[in-house]
Amino acid sequence: MRVLIHRNLKLFFRDRMAVFFSLLAVFISITLYVLFLSSTMMDGELGQLSNGKEMLNLWLLGGLMSMGAVTTTLAGYETMITDRVDGKEKDFFVSSMPRYRLATSYIIAAIIIGFTMVSLTLFMGMVFFYMADGVTLTLAQIAKSLIISLGNVTASAVILFPLMQRLKSRSAYSNFSALIGTLVGFLLGVYIPIGVLPSFAQMLIKLFPITHGCALLRSLFTHELLTDAIPVNDIVVQVEEELGNTLTLGDHLMSTNEHVIVLLGVCILFAMLSLWCYHHRK
Repeated sequence: MRVLIHRNLKLFFRDRMAVFFSLLAVFISITLYVLFLSSTMMDGELGQLSNGKEMLNLWLLGGLMSMGAVTTTLAGYETMITDRVDGKEKDFFVSSMPRYRLATSYIIAAIIIGFTMVSLTLFMGMVFFYMADGVTLTLAQIAKSLIISLGNVTASAVILFPLMQRLKSRSAYSNFSALIGTLVGFLLGVYIPIGVLPSFAQMLIKLFPITHGCALLRSLFTHELLTDAIPVNDIVVQVEEELGNTLTLGDHLMSTNEHVIVLLGVCILFAMLSLWCYHHRK
């Protein structure tokens, strides 16, 4: 299985255009932020805070890392689609290799690709925001953000894998990737903060598992900045909810442990579903 994982990684990283396009949604989001979103959001409540610009930059960084966890992991499945279109997947099926090992190799390769690219997103974001506004992160924040991102990437990989089994051509995969790249920015509240959306839209967004990982990242990056700028705890809670740094179910404010349980539960459930779907695929 290690040979297959290495093969999948090699095929992806040697295609420089595939690597670039896997981060295209992130690049587009940064461009929109610089041109439009930054000034729009700074005209609101954040603009009244002494550290509002720093907070907004780190809020966006959490969203970009979560977005990258989805789009780059999806890009990591291109090799599987190529194998399917070229008939190599059928060759694997008639060999003595169990299907679960083949499926696992695709999933692990996608996770490695996704985590590598999200780490790169973190590094580029830190450099960009430091040069622009002097924003920095502590080593503890960096380490914790990578752990959370690994959960986001793993959840994305196992959620996307069953959906990949419905795609039979490169054009279908390309169209699906474009759709996901567009939707994920809204589902994670990157383009529009979750708190300004209608209640029904907020509920749909909260059903997306990666939103919970995104909330963990944003809270990690911005909670101390908010508490330093706003002395009233009730107002801090309200602002965090509006920005999507925290999530509520009804009147219940979800804790960090509950967000982690959601990610772990999704990883376990969809990992089993992925292996089952691949084993029974014709």
